[in-house]
Amino acid sequence: MLGSHGRKVAALSASLPFPITDSGSLVETLMTHSDSLPWKPLTPYCAKCSMPFAQSSVLRGVHGNLVKRNLAPTAPKLLRDCSTVEEVMRLYLTDMCPESLNVSWSLQQACQVTAPFPHIFAQDVSVNGLLSQKARPDTLGVSSVPMLSSLQSSPDVASLVDHLHTEATRVNIKKFHKFFEAGLEPDDFTETLNNLETLAQQYSTDTLL
Repeated sequence: MLGSHGRKVAALSASLPFPITDSGSLVETLMTHSDSLPWKPLTPYCAKCSMPFAQSSVLRGVHGNLVKRNLAPTAPKLLRDCSTVEEVMRLYLTDMCPESLNVSWSLQQACQVTAPFPHIFAQDVSVNGLLSQKARPDTLGVSSVPMLSSLQSSPDVASLVDHLHTEATRVNIKKFHKFFEAGLEPDDFTETLNNLETLAQQYSTDTLL
């Protein structure tokens, strides 16, 4: 799905922890992100968050009992009718990215946090990774966190590939004799540079799905 039409590179975005509160629900959390997706781009040169051609998302650590907990009656009926994490995520991603090919999965097990990382989180992140109004004591670390991640084939990837091509063209391959001893030919390197240019073009918004 992510590799269609010659696209071989995907950008990664993530929300760690996924910002669900200890008294909130999945639906409520996503409703607060109706203007922007609840994750941050992690891949260099892919910070624009353009509409992806396709994306594969995974939500971890949100159990079924958190889908509609304490949900306000004013919530949209479509969301109130959802009963599983998968249904909510499918509806949300379709609404936020209507022109994208969206696939999503959910895993009940949260991401386990081991030393030294338990103390990297802000104090409003509870031991089990949910956001809380009660500050976590300094002596306690975070043992696990819910997480939402997404691999995206999007126009932003063109910037990454273009930058890679620019940096690669600055390399004087003749100075690295070990490459030639290993069998690399100058024409092979030139062909690789040309392939990077072609790859960047595959992420143009003019490219049809």
